[in-house]
Amino acid sequence: LPTEDAEVAQFVRKQFEQKGMKVLTDAVVQSIQIENGQVHCVVETANHVQTLVFDRVLSAIGVQPNTTGLGLERLGVELNPQGFVAIDDYCKTNVAGLYAIGDVAGAPCLAHKASHEAMICVEKIAGVANVHSLDRSQIPGCIFTHPQVASIGLTENAAKAQNLPIRIGKFSLTANGKALAIGDASGFVKTVIHA
Repeated sequence: LPTEDAEVAQFVRKQFEQKGMKVLTDAVVQSIQIENGQVHCVVETANHVQTLVFDRVLSAIGVQPNTTGLGLERLGVELNPQGFVAIDDYCKTNVAGLYAIGDVAGAPCLAHKASHEAMICVEKIAGVANVHSLDRSQIPGCIFTHPQVASIGLTENAAKAQNLPIRIGKFSLTANGKALAIGDASGFVKTVIHA
């Protein structure tokens, strides 16, 4: 979890390892071959190259744009360098009267970001005064795993790298009534606060 807070990533790793998972970081998959119904992966780490055998492999390496075949070229819609529809701060494309929101407008490809873009877009079209553009630094991120991870704003290391005066707050879920009631009290909430 390189984009998450280091303490959060360490906690998730520990939870995975307690479930018997082997975690490799800074690893590169050199090749994948299927032999006799099993997946053989050649994996390179800083220390060595090894072949690992699995039943299945899930590749989740990001979102690619799917903007071809939509007729965008015919309309003259500009795409950004990654291939997503290029928009301004209010989701307007370079084509008059045409707006784009959600995954087609680029990362992060999250439903709550798309919903917020829709509100911005509709308010701008309707002529609402003082419409605020989307602050991309304030989009909540989420990782749907167990334990779940959610974050917004700067991590502790990012705040320190910017030489910001910070205070750290932590709250264990073992003191949270809902977490106790559902029988899942492992975890914590961490806040990085500008002093």
